[in-house]
Amino acid sequence: EGDSVELKAESSDEFTITNYLWGNGKTDQIVKEEVLDTTYFEVTLTDINGCKNSDSILIQSKPYPIVSIDAPEYVCFGQSAIISAEGANNYVWGTKESGKIDRSFADTPKNDTTYTVYGTTNGCTTKATETVIVRALPDVTITTLDSTFAICLQDSIKLTANGAETYSWNTGLIGESIVVTPMSNTAMASRISSRLVVFKTVLKKLTFSE
Repeated sequence: EGDSVELKAESSDEFTITNYLWGNGKTDQIVKEEVLDTTYFEVTLTDINGCKNSDSILIQSKPYPIVSIDAPEYVCFGQSAIISAEGANNYVWGTKESGKIDRSFADTPKNDTTYTVYGTTNGCTTKATETVIVRALPDVTITTLDSTFAICLQDSIKLTANGAETYSWNTGLIGESIVVTPMSNTAMASRISSRLVVFKTVLKKLTFSE
């Protein structure tokens, strides 16, 4: 739909034809027409004796597929994403000459990546693109007030996580800082999630002083 078609009027005796008349008034032997819908074309040929003969052709217009790519807006570094195309019968990723032909596939982009797909239905092809942004993991640390992770038995210690926006500890507590009273040497972990839904685990081991 919307493509152009080249039409040529021919006769078994081209040398006797003196006039070509198309339905739209054009008088060239070869015409180029845009086909927006199923269209009927007719041409009349006149020879040197004034004899006329007509012929016609019906050209069917096929719509272009509406192709789109379904992909996450962003992923965290190291995270895989499912990239899917829809809207057509057949797909080629990357370039028309080469690339994946599956409707969907998994990828783990290392940098911001733009995916391109060509979708084809009934011989008509449409291109679609989509960009997936790769977000860096937050640089997270766990600290104490005096920068030591050794405490006496039954003492409490305040742990503070830094580098992100929200924190979920392996004790079940949520927040930037927590106070714990471990009864044995314990590895404390903070699972951090930022607004980018990035997760990273940081471990610090608490030991008892003599």
